[in-house]
Amino acid sequence: YRKILGIDPANQEAMLVLGDLTFDQKLFSNAVGYYERYLKEKPEDAFVRSRYGSALTFIGNYEQAERELKRVLSVK
Repeated sequence: YRKILGIDPANQEAMLVLGDLTFDQKLFSNAVGYYERYLKEKPEDAFVRSRYGSALTFIGNYEQAERELKRVLSVK
């Protein structure tokens, strides 16, 4: 998937997969970066936003995590 992003830096699927893989490997700082890039194009994706908020929590960015998780709760 990194090769895909090298060819197509805006590939949403590759960003999402890499975000999930790095999250699952507990590489939360990396996951945050991938999720941020993904959410710039798909801000309405509540599931990814919740993963993003969780990753922010794991790296100690509690204020931003709280904002993101509240945003998830406000999605209808």
